[in-house]
Amino acid sequence: MVYSQDWDERLPLISVKAVSSSGAPYLAPYGWADTLQPYIKSTKRFQCPSEESSTADGTDGVQPGFTDYWFNTNLSGVNLDKVIHPATTIWLGDGNDGADLTDARYNRNSLPLSWLQNSGSPAQRHLGGANYAFADGHVKFYRPANIKNARTKASDISFAVK
Repeated sequence: MVYSQDWDERLPLISVKAVSSSGAPYLAPYGWADTLQPYIKSTKRFQCPSEESSTADGTDGVQPGFTDYWFNTNLSGVNLDKVIHPATTIWLGDGNDGADLTDARYNRNSLPLSWLQNSGSPAQRHLGGANYAFADGHVKFYRPANIKNARTKASDISFAVK
């Protein structure tokens, strides 16, 4: 949210620019995650604390395993005043299932069907649910049954922006 305050209430872009490396000192961010790195101060924050092992060293946003979290594709570069229901619009979520390229651009526009059905998926890895950050800045635990890929009413937790 501090990033958005510094950038005229805009959320970061998923893809910033093409680079071969985005390692420290982050002169050329590659994606949303390493763009936020100066605000977070540590790339270790991009790794789920419950993760038992990681093959990534977390220093280069171009490399797989840089983050365990995904960014809502629909919010890339969006001005926060365009988000009609910020308290129910997902911004970030748990999401490294080991099969995806989880570099600094890792993003999703919906929860995959396999995540909804598989108890070992990122959407269910923490006692049957996952943690989600919302466009208003709060973070909360939800089970996948509570997440909608498209909003059906204002109170639905969703990926929808409008």
